[in-house]
Amino acid sequence: MKLFKSTLAILMALLMVLSLAACGEEKPADNNGADTSKTDKVEGFKETKIELDECTINVLGCEKIKDYDEKPAIRVWFDVTNTSDETCYTNYNYEFTATQDGYELTDTSAYYEIAVDAADAGLLEIRPGVTIRTCEEYNFKEDGGTIIVGFNNYYSEEEPVTINFDPKNLPGAPKEEFVIEKVADPQWVKDLNAEGVYEAYDVKYDIKIEKCEFVEGYEGEKLIRVYYDFKNNSAEEESFSMNVTHSAFQDGIELPISYPKEKVAEDEN
Repeated sequence: MKLFKSTLAILMALLMVLSLAACGEEKPADNNGADTSKTDKVEGFKETKIELDECTINVLGCEKIKDYDEKPAIRVWFDVTNTSDETCYTNYNYEFTATQDGYELTDTSAYYEIAVDAADAGLLEIRPGVTIRTCEEYNFKEDGGTIIVGFNNYYSEEEPVTINFDPKNLPGAPKEEFVIEKVADPQWVKDLNAEGVYEAYDVKYDIKIEKCEFVEGYEGEKLIRVYYDFKNNSAEEESFSMNVTHSAFQDGIELPISYPKEKVAEDEN
């Protein structure tokens, strides 16, 4: 009986040792099951060219910034080339999305001291074949998972082309400065006249570009002031700015409206 108890005790001790050894072994990860990582795999970033129906996009980088509430945000940099046959707003040619951990990120604007002109470039019109540098700014979680940005055609049912960014190791802004390609002989204006009849709301107006001059802006920048002659041919009181769409282009890119340091009487007309 004693021999049986001793043998049983030895067997139980061996079983306990084997059990402890098994607990100490590291269980291999099951990569075929559910996602066991908080972030997707992100390779080293490379510039990515994306061909869409109306434009070509070249993604250049992504950097961390602060928004106007001093919250963490990303700024995604890319060049857009208008490959359509029409002059159009830059951001009308693509749909941009940004997600992190399965949630859509909220678009934002940079803190004023680090704001860049490229953030507003999407609101400018560009001529066919012209390239412009722009960016998108979105809030994100610094301790979150992979940031996934996507580009697609508007109203497309296809999956967007996506690029992943590691929020802890963003590639930064493009190192090379963007240089606008100069257009000395623009073909877009070869059939346009400096004067003619403009029709709006079934009313015809006589309009003529009279002259232009360079003036100084509030921050010392150079502006161009364009003078128009406007004749109201309607039976009602009408204003030039309410009935006429006017714009200016240089090198195929729309120039933003600005304000001179010193005004003239025509500014109020």
